[in-house]
This record gives sequence, C-alpha cells and structure tokens, in this order.
Amino acid sequence: MTYIKVIVLGCSGTYPESGGACSGYLIDTGETNVWLEAGPGTLPNFLLHQQIENLDALVISHEHIDHWLELPVIYNALKYGLNVSVGREGGNAKKSSPDPLPVYGTAGTLGALESLMQKSLFPVIDFRVVADGDEVEIGNQSWRFCQTDHSVETLASRVSVKTDAGSVKTDGVSVKTDGVSVKTDAGLNNGNGSSDEIDEVSEISVAYSADTGVDWNPESVTDGADLFLCEATFASSANSAFNFNNSSTTNGLSSGSQHLTARQAGELAKRGGAKRLVLTHRRPNTNGSEVGGGTGTGTAGGNEDGSELEDASEIENSSEIEDVNEVKSEDTYFKEASEAFGSPVELAEVNAVYNIVSTMS
Repeated sequence: MTYIKVIVLGCSGTYPESGGACSGYLIDTGETNVWLEAGPGTLPNFLLHQQIENLDALVISHEHIDHWLELPVIYNALKYGLNVSVGREGGNAKKSSPDPLPVYGTAGTLGALESLMQKSLFPVIDFRVVADGDEVEIGNQSWRFCQTDHSVETLASRVSVKTDAGSVKTDGVSVKTDGVSVKTDAGLNNGNGSSDEIDEVSEISVAYSADTGVDWNPESVTDGADLFLCEATFASSANSAFNFNNSSTTNGLSSGSQHLTARQAGELAKRGGAKRLVLTHRRPNTNGSEVGGGTGTGTAGGNEDGSELEDASEIENSSEIEDVNEVKSEDTYFKEASEAFGSPVELAEVNAVYNIVSTMS
C-alpha cells in the first residue's frame, strides 16, 4: 500500500494565533518523512507525531521568517540532542554522529539563515539551494518546485509517490485534541461527505502553494494533485489591503500584498486542476468584514443547530466577541472558497491529518 499522510504542524500566516503555530507540514510516506516549512512554533507539534531522528529532510519555500524561524531551534536539537557534532570536516570528528540534515530552500533563505546564525551550518545542516523548475528525490518522494508570485523568490512545490495501477482513496480529516482522535469524513471534490476513489493511477500527489499572489500559473504543481494546500491569507477582498500602503488592486486583491483571498485560492485551485482544496496560511484575527479581531458588528452567522448567533455589538465579554469573529472568519473563508472551487473546501488546523492512499486493484 502506498500513501501520503500530511500532518499540519502549523497554519497561521505572518504570526501564530494563540495556541497555534506558523506554517509547517509533515509529509509522511512510510519510508520517508519530510518537514515542509518550519515556521515558529512547529517543532513541538512535529514531536507529537514523529521523532526528529526519523526526519529525512526539510523543505523551506522562501526567506520570510514565518516560514523558517524554527530552523535555529531544530539546529540545536540536532547538534545537542542527536550529537550531530561540529568538527567533522577534515576527518576531525569528535564522535560518531548522524549525517547532516538536508534542507532544501532558496538562496535567499540560506542567506537569511546564515545571517541570523552567524556560524557555519555544516555539518549539522546540509543546505541545498533549489530554484524554479528544479526536481529532487528524497527517499520515495519526488519533489518539483515552481516559483510563485511573491515579493521574494518563493517556491511552490509538488510531492508525489509512484504507485502501481490501482485506485486512490482519500479519507477524512483526523484531528487530535487532548489525546482524543476525532474523525470527520470529507469527500474528494464531490461534496457528498463520503470517501472517493479514482481508478488507474501511477502516482499520488500533494501540492503546496507557499505564499503567492494572483499572478501565478499553478498547473505545474497542481494539475491532478490529490490534495492542494493553498494559502488564503485573507478571508475576503474587504480586508486584503490591511497593512499595505498600496491602493491598486488586481482581481480585488491589493497588488502590494502578493497573497490570496479565500475566493482567489478557490479559483486558483480550480484553474490548476486540483482535486481537493485545503486553505492554510490564514492570518490570525481576520474575520469576514474587517481585520484585527476587535469589536465587529452585525450577525456573525449561525450555530450548528441552525439558530442565529448574537449580534457581536451586543456581546459585552471580549472573549465572546473574539469567538464570534472567529466564526465569521471561518464562515467567510469556507463560503467564498467553496463557491469559487465548485465544491466544499477544508480549513487547515493544527494537528489535522490528511491521508491519500493508493490500493492495489
């Protein structure tokens, strides 16, 4: 049986929300474990699912710190926890130690990391620069990189695993909370709440947008992808210009931001041929009408039983206001992206697990 298991280690954009972490995903294919993005706060979540000595490589999309700032802490864990020791160059190793951890990323990411660390990364980390169009093999995983529309060199990626002719089955999302596994079924781009199967495939694949604006053609990584993790920094175009001093817009999004709204993520995924869409890199405190949590007004949506939530302006407790804004945000993300994609999408959350399984026919 061939599978790709994606575990969300963090999914906040720009900075982590309370109790959360910035971007990070564990790509587990049985034989191989690759950590994609090492945003602040992701190491503790990684250790909930895997031991660091079982990590085969790390992939970083670009040099913005919310995508790699956990790397110096990973360096410490490797050097002082696993004895990946200094002094291996020239045959002067002080002790037997594991091989350096391969880290794949842009030249800009390497420069930023070296500037912060102020020391040689080798032999603890073996940084390998990749660029647009590059392909690498990491264990049984095949990786392909594609430059996106962002303010610095940024690489979207596609990871695939070869399969024998058979079928692909995607299950639902498993979320672990306080040691209890809760599983919800989510169909593969059919919206019927059931698992789906697609026959006769030669690979299973996951695509990741990294950070991008609207001026990017995703097809080289998303075409036929069984799962697409796509950034959706903003719930809607109403808050897309937050913190950007640029009044010009492209498709309703501030051209200075080079990030996506939920609707644009849905459109991108549909155009790119992805089969299943998960929204990630959502900015904390972003709700459907304004940015920054605050004291939004108006009806915030509905409860699960169909009853209407209280008007946020009538709630005195600040924590209740935040809860209402969170509901507004998730409702807007889901609605706008689902309409654009053409079927229900999913919102990433820490410790969510997405399984793609190929079974022999």
